[in-house]
Amino acid sequence: MRIRRGPVPRRHLPPRPNPATEEVIISTAGTTTWPRPDRRADTVEDLAAALRGFGPGIDDPADYDPQTTTTPVPQPGVLAFRDLVLGAFPSTGSLGIVRPADAPGRSEHKEGRAWDWKVCRGTQGELADELLSWLLAADRHGNPFAAARRFGIMYLIWDSRIWAAYAADQGWRPYAGPHPHTDHVHFSFSRPGARGETSWWSRFGADEACLPG
Repeated sequence: MRIRRGPVPRRHLPPRPNPATEEVIISTAGTTTWPRPDRRADTVEDLAAALRGFGPGIDDPADYDPQTTTTPVPQPGVLAFRDLVLGAFPSTGSLGIVRPADAPGRSEHKEGRAWDWKVCRGTQGELADELLSWLLAADRHGNPFAAARRFGIMYLIWDSRIWAAYAADQGWRPYAGPHPHTDHVHFSFSRPGARGETSWWSRFGADEACLPG
C-alpha cells in the first residue's frame, strides 16, 4: 500500500478568519522569527486557532492500551496527524508508522497506531519543544493537555523522557528504553485516536484525503 505524502490537506484545518467579519486570534509565540524555512507560520497559526475554536467539552485522557494484535497498517488518525505535523514543520521528516509483526518487543507500531517524527534534538530541538508544548498546554477552558486529548495521544517519548496521558500527573519521567529518542519523537495513540474518531477529527476530518488512492 502506497501512502500519499505531501502538505497537510486543508480540509483538516478550519478556514482562516475573515478580519472584516470575525474576531481574529493570533498566536504571539515566536512572532519575532516568522517566517522561517523550518516552520510554516500559517499552518502553526491555523492549528492554534483551531484548538481555540473548541468548546469546554473534551475527550477523556487516553488510558494505557498497549499493542495486542499484529496488523501493521497505517491508521487514518495517525496518517492525518503526521501530515499536520509535517505541514507545520516542513524541515522535519517521518521515520514511519508501522513495524513488522515479527519485530522484537511490544509496540503500537505493529498496529499502525504509532508514529516516529524525525526531528533532531541538536539542531531542531526548538521545533520539537514548540509542538510538544502546544500539545500539552491547557486550552482556554482550562482543560489540561487539551490538544493531546483531542488527538487521542496515549504517550510521547522524546530526549530520554516519556510523558503519558494516563499518568499525566507525573509529568515528564525518565525513559530508560534502549533508544534515547534524541533523533525523533515517538507518538503512540489510543485506538479511537488512531482511527480518527476523537474530537479533533470529528470536527476537521481524518478521511480519505490522507489515504492512498
